[in-house]
Amino acid sequence: MGWVDSLDSVLTQARVTRKCRRRAWKFEKSVRVGHVYWSIEDCKQPWGDEPMVQKWVFKKSRLGHLHCGPHSPAFVWLNFGPLYVEDPAPHMKRLMGDDSEPEHVPHIKLQRMKKALERLAA
Repeated sequence: MGWVDSLDSVLTQARVTRKCRRRAWKFEKSVRVGHVYWSIEDCKQPWGDEPMVQKWVFKKSRLGHLHCGPHSPAFVWLNFGPLYVEDPAPHMKRLMGDDSEPEHVPHIKLQRMKKALERLAA
């Protein structure tokens, strides 16, 4: 492989990276606060790779930027994307436990806490 081939591969990689960053930037501009997005990830298991579904809910920080945990929407798109608006595979396992109810609904958490307190008081 000569220097021309290596230069060509570097330029091709730069072109692909620029396109991916542009798509990630467009996704970051289109994200809605509190809306659930889904990604499919390969989880390493002793018996082989197993696809699992990851849920992402973006919130606004105090400075007005969107984030899900420490990650921005563009970071999530580049590292875990593409992201889907609807659950792409409801039959697949969830990556972080059983998410039968959305996390962003505060009254569900309140109901769970009240039931736990009632059980402790009884």
